[in-house]
Amino acid sequence: TNGSPHKMGARFIACTADIFEVWASGDALSVHSRLTLAHRTTLERMTQRRGKFFMNDQNNKIVFWGCFIALITTSFAFFSRMYLCGARFKTDFGLDETEVGELMGAGIWPFGISIILFSLVIDKVGYRVAMLFSFVCYAVYLVMAWMAYGAVQGVEGEALAAAQSRGFSLLYWGSFVLALGNGTVEAFINPVVATMFNKDKTKWLNILHAGGPGGLVLGGLITIALADTAE
Repeated sequence: TNGSPHKMGARFIACTADIFEVWASGDALSVHSRLTLAHRTTLERMTQRRGKFFMNDQNNKIVFWGCFIALITTSFAFFSRMYLCGARFKTDFGLDETEVGELMGAGIWPFGISIILFSLVIDKVGYRVAMLFSFVCYAVYLVMAWMAYGAVQGVEGEALAAAQSRGFSLLYWGSFVLALGNGTVEAFINPVVATMFNKDKTKWLNILHAGGPGGLVLGGLITIALADTAE
């Protein structure tokens, strides 16, 4: 495709011409030596190319499973947060139904925004930046959720209402950031996999998106196992 077949053909013709020239001179030993050298060189080149191919293929598989795990994490975070909004968060932070709905929504609508925005600029900023951004978003959410519970821990009486309000704000903006990270994951895993496996993208994209329901199932099973703690 990039000129290599033509170069190989030219080398083959030149090598064949040299061999026939030596053969015409009657030097059979030299003909045998050149044939052996040509065969050995061809095998070495084929081995090197196969090594590069399998090395690239192995790296692609590693990146693919990294994207698969990222999608599982996204689905798991989505399910667990939605469940906690109606269970623990509602009780621990004294939320009414409207506030629960606001908290749930904060983890959904930024998801769509980040998919659209990153899809427009991901070729310019690069996949690595998108991956790092999503990781930072998850870390920020964990810190803000920890701070939200730290705000209400051990607080009683009149100060409890103010502490719960502050905790709700931390959870809300933490959910907002988490949703941005979730959308960023969706924005980069699809072009990454489609680029690596451009000749068989349908197969690998189907396998990749099995991680979505896989994360929901995993989150559900863990929630069932920790039902007493979660409630």
